[in-house]
Amino acid sequence: MPRFIPALLFALTLTASADPIVLWPMPPRPPGISDAEYPVYQNFTYFQSFQKLVDQARSGPVDLLFDGGTVMSYWNNSPTWKRYAGLNAINFGTEHDEIQNLLWRFNHGELDGLHPNLIVLETGTNNVYSGHSPADIAAGLKLLVATCRQRCPQAHVLLLSVLPWSTTSGPAKGAIS
Repeated sequence: MPRFIPALLFALTLTASADPIVLWPMPPRPPGISDAEYPVYQNFTYFQSFQKLVDQARSGPVDLLFDGGTVMSYWNNSPTWKRYAGLNAINFGTEHDEIQNLLWRFNHGELDGLHPNLIVLETGTNNVYSGHSPADIAAGLKLLVATCRQRCPQAHVLLLSVLPWSTTSGPAKGAIS
């Protein structure tokens, strides 16, 4: 069986639901909106992983929600995570995610039906690495926090600093600091 057939069948099941999720083509980015503010997903495998995490979150109460990019994704395998896992915590951190990927997930069901007391966000580092401007990263972070507050008004939002990703300094790194 050709490799694309399972993906095609899965995509067809998505479009058969009451509110289909359109994966492709992505609508064009409106003028005046930076890449960091425009919600996008990474790829089809990414979507499947996202759906598994959403299903896991729906299986029980979530009081503590972690989300972000590569650094946050690695917390799942750390000794520190074992301290939080018993506190009705879930980690949506996804390797290589940028701000716009989190926005896509927030707008496609990640936060739906959840009532966390605290949302911890660590993102933006991969945007620096991808060459986004400090202004675009700041605008994306502002939109991300606003989206959290809109979808989970009872939650406190803790936005962690954009972490250093290089030993060398540059204009983007200095401006973000």
